[in-house]
Amino acid sequence: MKNKKIYYGIILFLLVYLVIFLLLFKKDTNNKNKKNYGAFAIGNDAFFLYENGNWLSINTRYRKNYNWYLFDVYSDNEFLAKYSMIYSGIWNMFDDKKNKIDDSFNEKIGISTDLSYKMKEYNEKDSSLDSYVKQVFERYNIPNTIALTSNRIIRVDIDNDNELESIYTITNAFSEIEQSITFGFIFLVDDSKIYMIYDEIFERNTLSDTCKPYVSHILDFNHKNYIMVSCAYYSDLGRKVLLYRYKDKKMKEVISN
Repeated sequence: MKNKKIYYGIILFLLVYLVIFLLLFKKDTNNKNKKNYGAFAIGNDAFFLYENGNWLSINTRYRKNYNWYLFDVYSDNEFLAKYSMIYSGIWNMFDDKKNKIDDSFNEKIGISTDLSYKMKEYNEKDSSLDSYVKQVFERYNIPNTIALTSNRIIRVDIDNDNELESIYTITNAFSEIEQSITFGFIFLVDDSKIYMIYDEIFERNTLSDTCKPYVSHILDFNHKNYIMVSCAYYSDLGRKVLLYRYKDKKMKEVISN
């Protein structure tokens, strides 16, 4: 009887050791064997996966499947470091010694891929109510006198033609002034032509339903041009994230959360 207890104890010890070994091995090799993929963690709000030529939006239930993947982490378009990531309601970052990084991932982006990519460099500044903005206002019946909360312009070579294009962000969301209509527009101007990226109009200035759009990232991924738009809600609803591709003078929404 005593020998049986010792025997079963040894078996149990070996099984526990094997499980721990397999977990550690999986932790260190999760994305080493992945091919032709791209995983994009956009703060704690969205997770997009590119695999076999298709885009998927991964909800919170399945994000833990990408635990311990190694990500290139960026903040304000600047590369920070390569971190392993674990999802437990929010993303947590770990260095190569498995030490947790004491910093929030909420406003960052993490990219894990074996495909080529490059974060686009661009300049952003306040814009005027120029002819392109007035054309968009006219298209959507928006008066030129309406008070804006954001009027920004980005200058970037989006299509790699060595010419700078312009991306406008125009909105009156979260205005302290009572207004009959709330809107958010993002559009590209290329060769003097307007290409709408994002447009949303709310009938009333209701803070609980309204979100304020902005361009969060511009990148080349797998030799294609993408614009990432975020729309932050006033309440604790987080933000919606949309990915657009610009190709052959056409703008197409690829995926959203």
